[in-house]
Amino acid sequence: KDSAQRQLKLIKDWKDLVNQVGDSQCLLQSLKDSPYYKGFADKASLWETRLADLDEYLHHLNQIQRKWVYLEPIFGRGALPKEQARFKRVDSDFRTIMLDIEKDNRVLSLGNQPGLKQTLSTLLDQLGRCQKALNEFLEEKRSIFPRFYFIGDDDLLEILGQATNPVIIQSHLKKLFAGIHTVEFNDSAGEIMAMRSLEGELVPFKTNVIISAEVEVWLGKLADEMQSTLQALLVECTKAGRATSGGIDPTRYPSQILCLAEQILFTERCEQAIQSSSLSEFLIELESQLESYINIDLSSGSSDGSTHVLELKQKALILDTIHSIDVVRTLLERSVKSTGHWLWQKQLRHYLKNGLCVLKMVDAEFSYTYEYQGNAPKLVHTPLTDKCYLTLTQGMYLGLGGNPYGPAGTGKTESVKALGGLFGRQVLVFNCDEGIDVKSMGRIFIGLVKCGAWGCFDEFNRLEEAVLSAVSMQIQTIQAALRSHSTHCELLGKQVDLNPDTGIFITMNPAGKGYGGRQKLPDNLKQLFRPVAMSKPDNEQIAEVILFAEGFKEAKTLGRKLVAIFNLSRELLSPQQHYDWGLRALKTVLKGCGSLLAQERASKKSKVTSAVEYHLVVQAVRLNTLPKLTFADSKRFDALIRDIIPDVPFTDVQYPSLEAALRDAFRDSNLVVMETQIRKALELYEQLRQRMGVVVVGPSGSGKSTLWRMLKTAMIKNGQAVKTYTMNPKAMPRSQLLGHIDVDTREWTDGILTASSRQVVKEPIEVQSWIVCDGDIDPEWVESLNSVLDDNRLLTMPSGERIQFGPNVNFLFESHDLSCASPATISRMGMIFLSDEDTDIKALVSSWMKGVAGNSTQLQQWIEDYFYRALDWVMAADDFVVDTTLVGVAMNGLSHLVGVSCKSEFACALMRGLGANVGVVTREAFAKEVFHWCHEIPPDHKRLLNTYYNAQTEKLATYQLEVPDEIDMASLRNGNLPVVQTPDIKRSIDLFLPWLRTDNKHPFIVVGPEGCGKELLLSHSFEQLRSTQVAIVHCSAQTVASHILQKLSQTCLVISSNTGRVYRPKDCERLILYLKDLNLPKPDKWGTSQLIAFLQQALTYNGFYDSNLEWVGLEGIQIVASMNPASTIGRHQLSTRFTSVVRICYIGYPDVEQLQTVYGTYLKPVLHLTLASHPVWGSTTKVHALAGSMVQVYEQVRKRFTVDDYSHYIFTPRDLTSWVLGLLRYLAAQDTGPTPNLLLEVWAYEARRVFRDRLVGEKATAEFDSILGSVLRSDWSFDVAALDADGGVFYVTWASSQTSKTVGAFGRPLGRLSSNDLHEVVAKAVVAYGREHHELDILLFREVLDHISRVERVLTTPGGSLLLSGRSGVGRRTTVSLVAHMHQIQIFTPHVSRNYTIKHFKADLKTVMQQTGIEGKELILLIEDHQLVDATFLELINSLLSAGEVPGLYTAEELEPLLTPLRDLMSLDAHRGTPYSYFSQRVKRHLHVVLIMDSAADGFSINCQANPALYTHCSFQSMEGWSEHSMVLIPQLVLSGVAGIKALRKADTTQHQRPMMGGEDLAHAFLHIHKSCGASADG
Repeated sequence: KDSAQRQLKLIKDWKDLVNQVGDSQCLLQSLKDSPYYKGFADKASLWETRLADLDEYLHHLNQIQRKWVYLEPIFGRGALPKEQARFKRVDSDFRTIMLDIEKDNRVLSLGNQPGLKQTLSTLLDQLGRCQKALNEFLEEKRSIFPRFYFIGDDDLLEILGQATNPVIIQSHLKKLFAGIHTVEFNDSAGEIMAMRSLEGELVPFKTNVIISAEVEVWLGKLADEMQSTLQALLVECTKAGRATSGGIDPTRYPSQILCLAEQILFTERCEQAIQSSSLSEFLIELESQLESYINIDLSSGSSDGSTHVLELKQKALILDTIHSIDVVRTLLERSVKSTGHWLWQKQLRHYLKNGLCVLKMVDAEFSYTYEYQGNAPKLVHTPLTDKCYLTLTQGMYLGLGGNPYGPAGTGKTESVKALGGLFGRQVLVFNCDEGIDVKSMGRIFIGLVKCGAWGCFDEFNRLEEAVLSAVSMQIQTIQAALRSHSTHCELLGKQVDLNPDTGIFITMNPAGKGYGGRQKLPDNLKQLFRPVAMSKPDNEQIAEVILFAEGFKEAKTLGRKLVAIFNLSRELLSPQQHYDWGLRALKTVLKGCGSLLAQERASKKSKVTSAVEYHLVVQAVRLNTLPKLTFADSKRFDALIRDIIPDVPFTDVQYPSLEAALRDAFRDSNLVVMETQIRKALELYEQLRQRMGVVVVGPSGSGKSTLWRMLKTAMIKNGQAVKTYTMNPKAMPRSQLLGHIDVDTREWTDGILTASSRQVVKEPIEVQSWIVCDGDIDPEWVESLNSVLDDNRLLTMPSGERIQFGPNVNFLFESHDLSCASPATISRMGMIFLSDEDTDIKALVSSWMKGVAGNSTQLQQWIEDYFYRALDWVMAADDFVVDTTLVGVAMNGLSHLVGVSCKSEFACALMRGLGANVGVVTREAFAKEVFHWCHEIPPDHKRLLNTYYNAQTEKLATYQLEVPDEIDMASLRNGNLPVVQTPDIKRSIDLFLPWLRTDNKHPFIVVGPEGCGKELLLSHSFEQLRSTQVAIVHCSAQTVASHILQKLSQTCLVISSNTGRVYRPKDCERLILYLKDLNLPKPDKWGTSQLIAFLQQALTYNGFYDSNLEWVGLEGIQIVASMNPASTIGRHQLSTRFTSVVRICYIGYPDVEQLQTVYGTYLKPVLHLTLASHPVWGSTTKVHALAGSMVQVYEQVRKRFTVDDYSHYIFTPRDLTSWVLGLLRYLAAQDTGPTPNLLLEVWAYEARRVFRDRLVGEKATAEFDSILGSVLRSDWSFDVAALDADGGVFYVTWASSQTSKTVGAFGRPLGRLSSNDLHEVVAKAVVAYGREHHELDILLFREVLDHISRVERVLTTPGGSLLLSGRSGVGRRTTVSLVAHMHQIQIFTPHVSRNYTIKHFKADLKTVMQQTGIEGKELILLIEDHQLVDATFLELINSLLSAGEVPGLYTAEELEPLLTPLRDLMSLDAHRGTPYSYFSQRVKRHLHVVLIMDSAADGFSINCQANPALYTHCSFQSMEGWSEHSMVLIPQLVLSGVAGIKALRKADTTQHQRPMMGGEDLAHAFLHIHKSCGASADG
């Protein structure tokens, strides 16, 4: 029914509808694998679009229906007259659609409604506008009843929409009034008769409050009635107190009034006693009063509820009376005779004047404001609280705020709240964090000053500095108005009514000293607040008084002993990060003591003796302390207790029914029941009962998740409903976790944590809810929960909204280390500490056996005999390539043992599984041990690692070389090299192959040095799998979770299933998500990488939260990654929690012989392309020998030039590959029958290009030449000098006989030119360039020609990119421009202006990618180092080079129209994959990136190492300077006036040449001056 009581049918069970559509989509996808698909392809594609549309309609319709249901009641009852017309239109459209559906309720007929798509999007948009108007309307209501400022829009709307619905109102009252939990209605539910606190204290109103439709009006009346009722009760109560001497009847008045009346009477009587000097008699009177309070027999109370309230009243009165006795004692000791004495004046005194309560402290006077406080627990009065109260009241009297500061857990916020309670104020605690901006603070202030409430801003110095200074202006305005007693002040540009009772307080921990994320306060802020240092609370007094109030007779000694235990623990136990021995821990223990005593009293009607009291205290201390202690400390701690409280037996807490349920739960889950785990689970249960937040901390695999999951199962078995909400807080940006405010519209968007919190609060009190944060803890996010985790139990959001949690909610944190958590966090949490000692590997293995291997007794026996020995050996060797945990290593080992049939196979599997993550030397030693233990004899003792189990012969065998049959050129041309199965390569593949088997899928990482063939081996293995697609993500320093999601959304379908939405691969059964360079993404300042956290969540929980905060599952997706070891720069350590849930294997470089085999195999088809019938090169042995020479050169270069000299001296087998394939370009251009020497010349020329161009300085190049020369001389008696004879030889495309414009797979063919010929070609080109662009001032000599030929060689290969390092002035840019002009390639370079940002750069990249990827133009992106304004520019270029894409550059909406033109081309090219992957492939082909960087700059090598594509996908050309010979030549060329063009043709220029005065000497003089200036500049 709608607001006009008309009936309208709505759609329910959306889930099932959407699921059915999803299932049909799945079915269609699976048909595509069928061989008969072509027959019905057209029908299928029709259905595909139909279902896709349906899916979209249903989602839109769902959102529209939700919004309509939300807005209809509000608009329906005439709110917002201005927007009525708009809503009516939407309303009628919506009703029409719904009626149509009602008439024809077949889902498919939705698709037949004409123009539905347009209508639905219009409806959504219009509803959004109605919503905006609504927000303005809410603002207006808030200004009428200011308490509305502190609840969210949804709650406020619900209140406004259901103004007279008692059930709805009940649920929101507790958010508006701190003390009122529920109210009592009269029978017709039209009036409110009484209010009730959370504990069940009932306060009837003097006059009933009538509920009307204008909710803000009657809520205002409720607030007034609350105050006037309490005021009247106070007058009655004081009267009654004066009349009777034996104390007031506690059942007749609420706790707040009882205590207040007692305070008023105490002040009266004390002043009389001071004046009549009868303080000692007064003291005796008070002591007897205390005695009478203690001896009140509560068991006579009628029902349980009222007894509980009476107990609370009793405790409150006892605490107050104890304080009063202390005051009187002090007055007596100092023999105070007048009420004007300082000792009496500094007390907080209550008076009743004309029926109103007034408070005085020294000369400050305040009126009491009768806000109902419920039964808030009282603070123990200590000298520190007195000091705090005195400072705060004097500050307020002067119109200032108060600022209690000090370490965590000293009672700062609690003192402010307690003082507010004594003043009868509404106190609102706000937890400040980085998410709050000036506007949010302004709104909170407006709410506070209108309500007359106190605002206590906790952790104030976590606000950002800019916000702090702006906030100080707002606070100044409020304080000035309070001082001048004005009735209003100006905030956020509008006049606001000011209530004089307002107060603003801030509390904070000191900046620094282990408290992360805090600022120092600016001075202009400091002076607005009176500071109070709260460092050392009086723990002994607090312990003693609380125990006394709880009913312990031996409170004094017990209190002292407890504090002693805590102080000694701090000194004697090890200093762990997660220990806290402060006041919060002490209070938890004291509360525990109280509840144990109450249980004891309830169970036994006998007297509680002092021995029992001692026993209870010991039990409470152990209960709360042991769970967090390390193994060694727990022993020390027990000894400590025995010393301090001797002769007390230790008993653990007993929950027999829960324990039985736990054991069942473990058995049901195929887990081994371990006593330690049962104990820890019970400890966790106990901690959850006592604390709001509990951390389970311990290394990965120690059973943290199992612990809480089993506890949950057990509690459910015992009939206790438990709901959990799980998230990894670091797997998403902060705004997605904690919500954020839109800067422009001020609209609040929930985060996952806040959305879960709203869910939790709606649950009935008997349902336990746990919000589980499974991920790294750092101050930035966890401290936003500070007020949730302490006694406030309150989540405050930047929007000013507050969520108050009940006692049925817990926050559970799971982490492997708390090194980043500040004391503020640690003191608030209960701790359950799990260590590696708690990890029982045998139990892990046996539960693995249950799950995997069935009951193979043989396997069990082998594991018993060898597995644990082997595991211990590997752990002891401690030579791990990637850090992981004990469980990680064990799981790595077990993953290879699936399906092992005999002992020899077991030995091989064990060697591979446990040895996969250790260095090669250790691995050999390990293999030796394993074979020795198992008494297996490997066939080849020298190469143990090459042993494998041959299933056909059922024996151990050694890997043999398998050369593939003739490699044809076609496979080389596609650039996917065939894998030559050498022993090393087979061994490496076998390390990870088991993890790809369908029955044993594991996520895994392949680790190995640069260029050792990780990707090649992986893609080779992926190709063997059926129905599998691979999505590659190239990680860079900037990669975050959203980039992975984008990749997944391109390759997956979202299907709705009965468990929610799920991502499944499109068109295939398995999707492999392959992440390259996994350890490049930069961690944040707390050491967590968002990408890794995201993957960890995806692996542990099989899913993630999408942008709509919905949980999306992952099915059929396997995560595989490769990376270099973390020791290289720019690489980061992976968290051990992640590495223990993935399998890891390390592969190294193949040895020299095998390299020769591999490259011999590759060389043969290359040479035989043109030289098959050649007398020398036709023979395979010669080809093999040539490959040997190549490997020899490569090995020598690697040894001589290392990363220690220059960071870019990384030589890997990749270079050999490019050397072999590079030869194709020369051979293709040669006419038939070149001499054998010509091949060697080409070979040597290409070697120089591959290796020598990278080397820096003349010395290095000379050394390389000698290495190359000696290999050629000794192997082929060929002299390299021929390459350098008269001016040198150059190979360029201009000389090739096939001057085709096409670029082959390896680039255009190259031909040979002498230096004179090249000189002519270039000279012509310079002239042509001058005509078209601008004149080039270029002198042509040896180095310049060399540079030109080098640049030209790279730019004529597909996607050939360059990194030109060197000094400025060498002519790098000129060279590139000239070559580009000669080949008609366009150059694009960003125009960097002053405010050029990443946004502009991304726009430029889009231009470049569209021209190359869509239009298919050849383009050079030229970037010089001064254009790299931001370090992230290089990171974007890094991904562009490695993947042909920039993650997150395009949104899904932009991509769709962009890729349309490519679809036809794609089918022509027969490209298998997504249009997007085809697009990036084209970008990689047509885009040439040229980076011109100064190698002498500071960040050069770090930048290059952090972005490895600059080495692996660019040809690195070192162009440092010119040789001395050229330097002498230049002045001669310039001075003799010869244009550079004629410079080298000396013979025919002699006649015209002006003789140069001074000749050579002058040229040398130039050089000398140049050098000396350079030297002094460097010096």
